[in-house]
Amino acid sequence: MSALIFLTLFLFTRDAFGASEEAISIVKRSRAAAMAPSFSSLVTLNQNGGTKVFKSKMFVKNTAESSRIAIFCQEPVDLKGSAFLTLASGDQVARKWFYLPVVGSPRESSATQHGMKILGTDIRFFDLAPPPLSSFRYSFLPDQDGRSEVWRIQADPVAKQVTKDYGITSVSLEIAKDTLLTMRSIVILAEDRRRTMEIKKVSVSGSWSIPTVVEYRLKDGDAISSQTRVELSELDTKTPLGDDLFDPKRLNRTP
Repeated sequence: MSALIFLTLFLFTRDAFGASEEAISIVKRSRAAAMAPSFSSLVTLNQNGGTKVFKSKMFVKNTAESSRIAIFCQEPVDLKGSAFLTLASGDQVARKWFYLPVVGSPRESSATQHGMKILGTDIRFFDLAPPPLSSFRYSFLPDQDGRSEVWRIQADPVAKQVTKDYGITSVSLEIAKDTLLTMRSIVILAEDRRRTMEIKKVSVSGSWSIPTVVEYRLKDGDAISSQTRVELSELDTKTPLGDDLFDPKRLNRTP
C-alpha cells in the first residue's frame, strides 16, 4: 500500500514536462491493453432505456502495427446489412468506411467525420478509432475521490482543427492501474454537451481483459438526453479471422 501511495505522489509532484510525458505514456499503454487479440462477438446496443435494440456482429483484429474493427448490423430490420469499418495504423488518423443498403456501395467517410454517431447511438467513430496521441496534450488530474486504483488524466486538443475534426473540446480519463483499461471517460463535445462512458463488466480471456458491458450517456447540463448500453456476448477469441472481413469492398457482404 505504501508503495502505491508513493507512486501516486511521485506522479503528481513531477515537473510539468515530466508529468505530461508520464501521462501520455499511460494513455499509450492503455490503448495497447485494449488491443486484445482477434475476436468476434455479438453486440447488443440498448438505446434510450431499451426502446431501441440493435444487434450486430463485431470482428476485431489487432496487431502491433494496426487495429481493425468491422461491425455488421443484424437488427432492426431497417438497418440490417449496414456495416462499419475502421482501420487505425500507428499514430496516424484512422480511416473509416460505412455501408448502408440504401446507398448501394461501401463508402469511405470524410477525414472530418470522426465525431459522427454510429447507428444513431451515443457511440462515435472516435470510440472505435481514437485520435492520434499527438493530437492532444495530457496532464494528471488531482485525485478528488480517493480512488487510488485509477489514474485520472486530462486530454486537451493541441489545435482548433482537432476539435473541428473530432467534435471534442476536452476529455478526462480514469485508467485502471491493474488492467490499464479506461474504466470511465468524460468527453466534452464541441456542441457543449457531455458524453460519459463507463465500463460495467470485464471478462477475462487468457491474459486479456475485455470490456463486455459498457454504458454511454449523453448529457445536456445535468439532464440525460440519451443513453446506450453495449453488451458483448458470444465472445470468441479462438477462431482465426481472415483479412477479407476487413476489406472495405466487402462491407456489403454480411458474414
